[in-house]
Amino acid sequence: MAAAARELAQRVGLATTWQITLAQLAEVMLLLERGDPASARTDCDLIFERAHRHGDRAAGLLAGVLSARAAAAAGDLRGGSACLDAAKRVWPHWELPPILAALVAEEEARLSLLGGDLASARAVRSRFEEISADPHVTVVWRRETTEARILLTEGDAGQASALLGPLAEMTEAAGELTVAVEAMILQSAARRAQADPSGALAILKRALVLAEPEEMAGPFLREAASVRPLLVKAATGAGEVGMPGFRERLLSRMGFAASLGASSAAITASSLSERERTVLRLLGGNLSNREMAAALSVSVNTVKTHMKQIFSKLGVANRSEALRRARDLELI
Repeated sequence: MAAAARELAQRVGLATTWQITLAQLAEVMLLLERGDPASARTDCDLIFERAHRHGDRAAGLLAGVLSARAAAAAGDLRGGSACLDAAKRVWPHWELPPILAALVAEEEARLSLLGGDLASARAVRSRFEEISADPHVTVVWRRETTEARILLTEGDAGQASALLGPLAEMTEAAGELTVAVEAMILQSAARRAQADPSGALAILKRALVLAEPEEMAGPFLREAASVRPLLVKAATGAGEVGMPGFRERLLSRMGFAASLGASSAAITASSLSERERTVLRLLGGNLSNREMAAALSVSVNTVKTHMKQIFSKLGVANRSEALRRARDLELI
């Protein structure tokens, strides 16, 4: 529909007006939800240039927000921050409409949390107190999603879950499936943090069922750090959770061997010796080989031998991959 709107605008000679810009923004949002951040970012650059040229402040700032989201989805946090800052600098004295202000604040908080800067995310949260005077539902949704992310990072999974449950129900009922799926993904992570694996998987199943018909990969990829362990558990545990084809495509894009079946996962887990599990736990503390050898009272060569065996059994090539795979399989 977005592509059709853009083609119509071009046919009737509106290629430099707000109609074509809106159609392109809709296309960018679709690209992000389909999990194509590279194409989305390229299109955002074109939209931003056109908006700047024609003084279209709202479209330009929204393009900056979406470009930042695309950059972060591709792992470029610094580039994401630069995109957002560039968009804000173009119109420094413009008082943002509440919806745009909420979108900017949410993206700034998301980038801060992805970069491990909880203090900056908390500072952004305080800005929502001013924005929240606006009753528009989009402002409320963005505020509550941001608050939930911060609470999860702070370790308050219970309060995060209490926020996300009603938000997921409300947005699903309103047909706002992107927001609903995002809320469900975060809620499933909160339930997992509360040691409620069955509840976490039930919520994840609902998110997958809603997302699969439109191949809505974006929300899962943006929250990969929290959702991947749950997707792996769904893939390697008993019973089906969500659409297996869609789930495996998500895992593949997150860098996990999605074809890993329940039996092979069990073999992988059981094949690790107790000493190899201990080495894995020490790896999580960022210890050097020499430090691990001292902690275990063995030689450095023995530690290297253990690590070689671990890498082989987990099917990985280095320390970071080993830690990620071990956490996905809940080995540590």
